[in-house]
Amino acid sequence: MTYESFDQYWLAYLAAHSKPATRVCHYIGTVLGLFLGIAASFFVVWWALLVLGPIGYGIALASHPLVQGNRPFATRPLWGLASDLRMLWFAVTNQLRPHIERAVRTAT
Repeated sequence: MTYESFDQYWLAYLAAHSKPATRVCHYIGTVLGLFLGIAASFFVVWWALLVLGPIGYGIALASHPLVQGNRPFATRPLWGLASDLRMLWFAVTNQLRPHIERAVRTAT
């Protein structure tokens, strides 16, 4: 499916991440990936960058068939990363619920 705007993508992304356990796997993968990226750049450990993607992204991708029961939502990688970071931010600031509710309403 093609999305004409980031908002359309965002709602579809959230609908594909409607189960809390799927989102938790994404949060873990995102935070772990960011931490490894920062640590690798700080300590100049080039090989850490080789495991950054598979670890962080792998946890998030595995959550879809194992928890959510759907396919990974990776149609637009940059929008996907932006959505993942946005979802994490809204979760940390306790603002995610209305977005999830809107996404679920829109998807049905």
